[in-house]
Amino acid sequence: MNLNAPPWLVELLQAVNLWEALIWLVGLSVACAWLVRFGPRVWRGTKALAKGILSAAAILAAVQELPAFIERADRRHEDLVQKVGEIHHEVHHNDGSSIKDSQKRIEIAIDEEIRPALAKLAEVDDWLSDEIERTNPTRREGDNVDPEHS
Repeated sequence: MNLNAPPWLVELLQAVNLWEALIWLVGLSVACAWLVRFGPRVWRGTKALAKGILSAAAILAAVQELPAFIERADRRHEDLVQKVGEIHHEVHHNDGSSIKDSQKRIEIAIDEEIRPALAKLAEVDDWLSDEIERTNPTRREGDNVDPEHS
């Protein structure tokens, strides 16, 4: 078995003296102690930073979509304004083509033509009922019924 160290490691170790090695060892020890002591806080902060970056990316994507959204909203608004205009035309009096004008014409026709005709029809109905009663009176309960006259 060949246990020879690689040349780069031999060169590095020959360039480092004992004091430098001790300083590196103390530095690594301090770094490890700092990670043990403050590591959880740093990890929470790192996670919060990552969440913030992801949220900022989501906001940026939403802002990039904003012009298209505004254009869609404007088109929808124009459609709704047109529909509201059509509805307004139908429910307000105008040149006679609205539902409101048609309703008014129907009400006038009912008041001026149909109600008087119905009143006349009711009078005729009463008169006919009276005529039928006079010519053929209804039999009351308890009346003697004569089969020859019925």
